[in-house]
Amino acid sequence: PRDLAEFSIDVSLARSLNPTLCDLITDRKDSSAVLRNLVRHNPFVFGSGKRNVYYCNRLYASWLHSQLLQLNAAKIRQLATNASAWYDATGNVVDKARMLIVATDANSLIPLCKGTKLDSRIVSSSDLLTYVLDTRLERETEKNPELCFLAVWAYIGFGLYDEIVAWVMRLERSTKYLDDEGERRYYLFTAEVGKAVAHSIRYHNFESIDQCDKLLRSGSPYLTSIVRFHLCYSLADNYERIGDLASAVDWCLQSNAHALAAGAVDYATFPNYKRCKILIQHGRFSEAETLAEESVSLTNDDSPLRRAFWILLALVQIESRRFDEARENIKRSQDGLTALKNPEVYIEAKLALFDLLSAQGEHEAAYEEILRIMSIFEFRKVPAAALGYVCIALGKVSLMRGSLHGIVTACEHLSDPMFGDDVYFGLYRSFFAACRIAFETNEDKVSDILGDIANTAHLRGFVTLFLEASVQKAVLLEGQGQHDAAAKTVQMVLGAGKTQGYRTTILNGGSLIVGLIEKVALTSSEGKANREYVYSLMKAAEEESEGYLENKNGLTSRELEILRMLNSGKSRQEISDTLCISINTTKTHIKNIRKKIG
Repeated sequence: PRDLAEFSIDVSLARSLNPTLCDLITDRKDSSAVLRNLVRHNPFVFGSGKRNVYYCNRLYASWLHSQLLQLNAAKIRQLATNASAWYDATGNVVDKARMLIVATDANSLIPLCKGTKLDSRIVSSSDLLTYVLDTRLERETEKNPELCFLAVWAYIGFGLYDEIVAWVMRLERSTKYLDDEGERRYYLFTAEVGKAVAHSIRYHNFESIDQCDKLLRSGSPYLTSIVRFHLCYSLADNYERIGDLASAVDWCLQSNAHALAAGAVDYATFPNYKRCKILIQHGRFSEAETLAEESVSLTNDDSPLRRAFWILLALVQIESRRFDEARENIKRSQDGLTALKNPEVYIEAKLALFDLLSAQGEHEAAYEEILRIMSIFEFRKVPAAALGYVCIALGKVSLMRGSLHGIVTACEHLSDPMFGDDVYFGLYRSFFAACRIAFETNEDKVSDILGDIANTAHLRGFVTLFLEASVQKAVLLEGQGQHDAAAKTVQMVLGAGKTQGYRTTILNGGSLIVGLIEKVALTSSEGKANREYVYSLMKAAEEESEGYLENKNGLTSRELEILRMLNSGKSRQEISDTLCISINTTKTHIKNIRKKIG
């Protein structure tokens, strides 16, 4: 009906719907009944499980937005103004700011942002807001440096290169409408900061480092603590990507200090997150775990960053084979998290679940998880680094599954120019390329290539990659009959792995590396010296295969795990919640179990 259609278009400004908000936007009193009617007759509108809260299907919402933009600009502004009043009354300052941008109410927006430090959180990745800013109201924003300024900082917060560059250009053009020379210089300096940060997001090279460093040393009066925070954080990101992890940690500490100096405690946890990831790359798991636990206490309950720290805790726990703890932290991180609202954190959570599945030998389930993650890139813009980590995960699971196609795909994606001079992703690209050659030809030179990659990774501090390359080299050498060289490589693996307590990364090499480790432990002095560590590896390998040894019905390890839970009296929903899988997946597993055991 026309009435329902007009109602749906008008309220599509909001990301979630409830009767009081819809009443205020549309200036009517019957929104509660209309929403219930929509849910009954429109399959694209559904309840959230919370009382009186409704959502629209993403594609349907995009269509509604396109229809909304056919309205005149005055009508759009009025709807947004009405919505901002409701968000103001409920204390939701981020969505209030979002609506004020749509309403182009700069006079209300600027003090709100300055008073609540919303500079880098205002503009969401909402399709509607992007449409409004980039099309219908473009001419008005071109003449409004305040809005361009806010959009630059917003997209810096989201790490989106193309959007930052576009709004920097608009900001530069908008300054010609300013009469105040000091104000003009301020916005032009912001534009230079935006260019430097954008270059860092896309290219990660020494030119990016020079740009950020030059601005930090400029002595500009516009170098506020928040600006220094962003520049230092970009430097940390650049140094991490080119493989200088020590410098990256130093810049993380500096950006943390600038955030605290600005009184922005929520900003201060971002460098902690990056530092925690670097510690994990270094294999310094106990330090990473301590930092993540401390940082969780500094973040808000519903903060995406708190979820990100739970994910990092899970990664540490997976490496030390504490699977139950890891599963619990992954479950916490995914609670209420969607690809629509927080795509980058959502991907991180899914990658942690992938790691957990891989560590438990569920390679097919891990592969399916990667395919789900990659589908996100079809409809959501995410930073290039997120794509890089997904490609690495695809390459790893393809190695475990023996899939040449997956390895080739990972190599192709990691060869994209977007990764530029990124040493970390470049080393993984070389690693998968070497594995591809080993799959196709088994040439002797491949072991030398893997050795070079391992050595470079060791020098750069990428301990996980060092172990992965060394494990593949040892297996390859053993297969070529070079037993002494294989044993020597295994000894290097044991020496590096023992220092930080690596287990999962080594065992992911499969049964061949487990056999080689056991052989070295029995026959060499180095193996005997690492006997306690070797014993922990063997015990973990035995626990992993235990399900298969006692399983006489052809059940997979996941099916066996579900069978044990059923036998202990757990319901299907409890099993789904424990294993972080959907209820439908649980039902499918139970159906397969019944077929196999009769």
